[in-house]
Amino acid sequence: MNRLLFVTAAAALILAGCGDSDDPVTEPTTDTGSDTGTDTGADTGTTGEEQAWIPAPEVEADETDAIPGLDARVRVVYDDRGIPHIYGETERDLAFAQGYVTAQQRLFQMHSLRMAGSGRVAELLGADSLRSDVFLRILKLRATAEKMAELAKTEHPDVYELIEAYAAGVNVWIDKINAKEVVPPIEVGAFGQDLEPWTPVDTMTITRLQTYLLGFGGIVEPDEVLDIASGLKADFDGTDIEGVEVDALNFSPPNKVPTITGPAGKPQASAGFDLRKALEHPHFKRIPRQLLSDARAARAALRADLSELRGEFYGSNNWVVSGDHTASGKPIVSNDPHLSLRNPAIFNQVHMTTSVTGTDYNISGATFAGAPGIALGTNGHIAWGATVFFSDVTDVYVEDLTADGKSVMFQGKEVAMTERAEAFEYTKPSGKDCAGALSSWLKNLDAKVEKTGDYACKATFTIQDVPHHGPLIPWTIGADEAGKPIAMSWRWTGFEPTHDLIAIAKILKARSFDDFKEALNLFGVGAQNWIYGGQDGDIGWYPSHRLPIRKHVAQCQQTDDCTVEFPPFLPMPGDGSAEWDGFVPRDELPQAHNPPSGQLVTANADPTGTSYDNNAFNDGHYLGYMWAAGFRMARAAWRVGAAADTGGITPDTMTAVQADETSNLGERLWGPLLEAMEAAKDETSGATMYVTPETTAAVALLKDWNIQAPSGVGADDGSEEALSAASAAVMNVFATYLVENALGDEKLNKMNDHLIARLLLRMIESPEQMMTWDATLAQSRLWDDRTTDAQVETQTQIMARSLAQTVQWLTERFGSADHAAWRWGTLHTLKLKHNLAPVYDIPAPDVLPDGFPRHGDMFALDAAHPGLKDRDFSYNHGPAIRHVMELVDPVTRRGAVPGGQNEDPREDHYSDQMEDWVKNVAPEVPYTTEDVLEARERIVDLTPAP
Repeated sequence: MNRLLFVTAAAALILAGCGDSDDPVTEPTTDTGSDTGTDTGADTGTTGEEQAWIPAPEVEADETDAIPGLDARVRVVYDDRGIPHIYGETERDLAFAQGYVTAQQRLFQMHSLRMAGSGRVAELLGADSLRSDVFLRILKLRATAEKMAELAKTEHPDVYELIEAYAAGVNVWIDKINAKEVVPPIEVGAFGQDLEPWTPVDTMTITRLQTYLLGFGGIVEPDEVLDIASGLKADFDGTDIEGVEVDALNFSPPNKVPTITGPAGKPQASAGFDLRKALEHPHFKRIPRQLLSDARAARAALRADLSELRGEFYGSNNWVVSGDHTASGKPIVSNDPHLSLRNPAIFNQVHMTTSVTGTDYNISGATFAGAPGIALGTNGHIAWGATVFFSDVTDVYVEDLTADGKSVMFQGKEVAMTERAEAFEYTKPSGKDCAGALSSWLKNLDAKVEKTGDYACKATFTIQDVPHHGPLIPWTIGADEAGKPIAMSWRWTGFEPTHDLIAIAKILKARSFDDFKEALNLFGVGAQNWIYGGQDGDIGWYPSHRLPIRKHVAQCQQTDDCTVEFPPFLPMPGDGSAEWDGFVPRDELPQAHNPPSGQLVTANADPTGTSYDNNAFNDGHYLGYMWAAGFRMARAAWRVGAAADTGGITPDTMTAVQADETSNLGERLWGPLLEAMEAAKDETSGATMYVTPETTAAVALLKDWNIQAPSGVGADDGSEEALSAASAAVMNVFATYLVENALGDEKLNKMNDHLIARLLLRMIESPEQMMTWDATLAQSRLWDDRTTDAQVETQTQIMARSLAQTVQWLTERFGSADHAAWRWGTLHTLKLKHNLAPVYDIPAPDVLPDGFPRHGDMFALDAAHPGLKDRDFSYNHGPAIRHVMELVDPVTRRGAVPGGQNEDPREDHYSDQMEDWVKNVAPEVPYTTEDVLEARERIVDLTPAP
């Protein structure tokens, strides 16, 4: 989805709305807004006995807002960061009030998310969003959400009642906006549209959208793997780097630190999966290279379209330590989910309780706007966090089509595909007719385009679904090498309704690890490493989700010499020979409860070591083929382990670990670079031309580097921070030139950064294990620059050249060859862009036009990865919240989001959490009534209206 940017007229409208206006709508003066029925007096209209549940009933509310739909009075106490603390008599009233309050703070975010999940963004933004809309509609997110809502209503009516109550609360605020009783969010005012009522299906749509963002496909998708492999094989078989595809697609991670060590943590002796043998199968050879290349290009374009929703480097960190290692004697749970850094923040914080009534419902944490309850946090008895568990839950199938393109061949029979017509409305593209919005693959969907107004268009597409798999991938429709019609389809666990939101609702009532697991056994899609800590002292990890059993893989694993003919990381045949056979039983998923070490760490890495030998099929259940490279995991495990060895861990200890700025990839490149520059001094090296006063000074700087990557902006010249920042700048720029010089000639630098890092480190650290190993040169032949014929370049030459280019680039960028002027934070920046008006960016353009200077770098624990393929070192992906929870009595929770509670820049608390977030500070969120009242900024009482 393209960023929600309106320019010219829309921006002018927004800016004009900030000044005087003749509009009769009353300008809001508080976060919650006001309406014409607001009573700011203290008369509640109830007896003292009736309102005895109200926290501090003697304290007068700053506002009283009468709203229809509540059963009883609800008190909302806003703290000094605008976080609402909602007190009510029943869970239903809490859900209603949460919907109302969240709509006041994040309505346009909620609206844009439901539009995205429904494939309707083009209605707001025009033809440029049509492609991503069609894609998300192909994935049936809203259609599946409708089934999920009905399933919840039937099987879990208690939770569905809360979802309905939440929607009713949202609609009270929507009605006020549509009636022009209150000022709408800036974006709603710019679009000038009435908002549709909120429904439980909208909530389920956002839920399914989030599970898509966190659990569809993997780091690299099957058709992309095949495109890389077959392309390299075709280009380089018969050359001196024959077999390079095996080197490029070795999934063994460079950091081997599992979450738990068990049978799967001790992989069998193996030479790895034989990729070259697999590629010789006629099934893979029949797929044209052009079809794969076109598919890869289409997917790259979609990734760009959806970059605001789903970045390339998504991941997360979490860990839990038992009371054996803490100062309090109670567990501490830490979590920082890494998602797109948007404006407003993905998460907002909320605290809701009925505890004043004597009941035991008291939740505090982070939630996605649009869904009731919390997703991550604590209920006072337990605390939990999550990171993405990169299991393989999506398969790509190559379907044999009938001549008319209406059926597929399955188990020797023709099976008719189902067809669905999906209609999209959008504004006419500038300078084009309505059909001008259709890119090439959209035309594969039998489009019917019509003009419905002067500037309005409608396109209806026919989407085909393979009944036993899923939707046909429209950009793969073509023919095989023999000219027979083929196409690819997806099968994903998310195409069927699941109880993910129900599972979260059940967690809110959990009191033990058994309760926690029972709730998560309802969780289906969007696999997560769920970690747990309880006041009873228990800790645990449970990545519960629906993990398919591939029948052909399971049968192979029962043999002594298992060679999987159709690995799920490549497009498998759709003829019935590679189907699913149920799901892995939940009790057979990897998990842990009170491990002897008293600590559990996850960070999207291989949790049990099944990929360590580059063979995903020889260690029990097939979990997945490619996990995060393990840099964050290794660093977090080391730091948490060191803290545990010392003992006396506090929340401050864990906050410091979250802020770790160690340059993890830089540490691995640092020694080899220094060795290369020393070797370059030898006249026989062919690299002496790169040994200059400038590179010598850079080497001297790096020799004293502490492997940290601070910003350095504002640090005193010559200070340790300034010198470290200069070194970090050198190393990060060097890495981009190294990738370009070492891998660019084979176009291996076009792969994603996870694959690039794996390959580069194998070339440096274990080249003798590579297919491209040259015993005479004692290096991988990939170091040779294939664009030069006169010589064979060495690792020393490529590294030395890359450093020389780095020094030149930094000198030009900073206008000085003096590294005292080089500060990493000047290059490495973060800006949270406003949906419509750049004047509202965080930080404001007139304050920091390039964004916040930031620490951290490539694969750092405090995620701030800028990418390895270019020299734009800004980034937009990282911790969507940092929180730390200690299971003392009462529980404490620290939390900060990048931005603020409110999406509207005209309101307070639009960006006030950003300063803490940038400083890696997570202030404690009040939890007890006494602390909430101490931190209160204002109190709003919501009362039932007639």
